[in-house]
Amino acid sequence: MAIVYIRTYQASPYVTQQSTNLPVFGGEKGLGSVWAARHSGITSGVLFVESLIHKVMTDSGSGGQINANNLALLDNGIDYRDGKLYPSQNYRKVTHAPVTLAAPTDGTSPCAKALYRDVSVNQKLFGGYSWNEMVWSSTSNWGGAIAADTSASQAYTAGTLYKFSSGNKYPLSMYRCMAGFTGVIDTGYVQDPSTGNITDTSGNVYMVPHANGWNDDSTIRIIDGVGTFNNLAGVSCGYAQALPLSQEAGLEPSTCRLTNSRCRSIN
Repeated sequence: MAIVYIRTYQASPYVTQQSTNLPVFGGEKGLGSVWAARHSGITSGVLFVESLIHKVMTDSGSGGQINANNLALLDNGIDYRDGKLYPSQNYRKVTHAPVTLAAPTDGTSPCAKALYRDVSVNQKLFGGYSWNEMVWSSTSNWGGAIAADTSASQAYTAGTLYKFSSGNKYPLSMYRCMAGFTGVIDTGYVQDPSTGNITDTSGNVYMVPHANGWNDDSTIRIIDGVGTFNNLAGVSCGYAQALPLSQEAGLEPSTCRLTNSRCRSIN
């Protein structure tokens, strides 16, 4: 006999509005952590994520799974000239610790991550958000990972996912090759401590960590308005900036961060 659970809640109007890449108020101290979610529970940020990406998270999950992350920033990406976050992905990226969310049980639930930042609008302090959509892909969608031994010389192909099943430095880790090469990873390459990327001694990136099936590269992309980018699996994802709705809509300037449960369950 099948059991059907129905989650009911009163839907609110969107609580955020599209914004531009505004200067971060207070510089580095005005940045919070990166929050990521994948669950449809009312206390898991379902209404907040819906307001950002205009899609409803549908995953019901189960007990013991990781439904939300608070991820530390590794590089803030602030442009010292104007206080804004760099929109370019080739210089001073906004990077964070790897996503560790569980896979969505339905396999298709919309998900997102967002960086909190203080911004000033008309001399009022607001909590702004830089959000990126996340899309899960099961390994069967792109062929699965190839076993590799980092202690032996091996050829690596750009765009291919590898599981380091043997070797000394990265046991049982999964990486995606960004530029083809042949070599011994344990002795000829180093790991960037801030991003986890595997590079040569000149800093050229050859491998990036693979965040399970989220295909996330631990970067918050910045844009004025709304845009799309391809994740590590080549799937198109949306990204943009957002602010709370104006005071005329009944919202006060925000002084809380996404690490605060009040922000996570906004409705």
